[in-house]
Amino acid sequence: MTSTLLILDWHTLALVIFIGSLTSLSYIDIKTGLLPDMITQPLLWLGLVLSVFGWGLIDSNNAILGAVCGYLVLWLVNYTYWLIRHAQGMGQGDFKLLAAIGAWLGWQPLANILLVASITGILVALLIKLVGQKPLSNSIPFGPFLAFASLVILFW
Repeated sequence: MTSTLLILDWHTLALVIFIGSLTSLSYIDIKTGLLPDMITQPLLWLGLVLSVFGWGLIDSNNAILGAVCGYLVLWLVNYTYWLIRHAQGMGQGDFKLLAAIGAWLGWQPLANILLVASITGILVALLIKLVGQKPLSNSIPFGPFLAFASLVILFW
């Protein structure tokens, strides 16, 4: 009984750290347009380390594959955009954030996270355009949408 409570406590603590980090990163990205390494990197490594010790939300193989896939999928999207437009489509902070999310949630939900984040981002961009606060050509931080989508998928 005690070991079960300890595991539940570790998972609860892990969730609090994960959600708190995503919330902080979202706020920072909205205010500055940056996702600082001082938060994304520890979040990534903590997700990996917790999974190795069985204290995370997934096993270590899924965490490693999730981190690699999370980084590479956005890197490939950005690289393809660069080949077509000769400009960066997103910052590396987004790659690192999705890698960290993959380390916590695994590779399986990444496609759904990207789908929800993209749809939400498009809807918000259209709303901003309709309200007239910003020209649509301005960049919109993607980190908050990745964070929101991760929580939607996590608690779905």
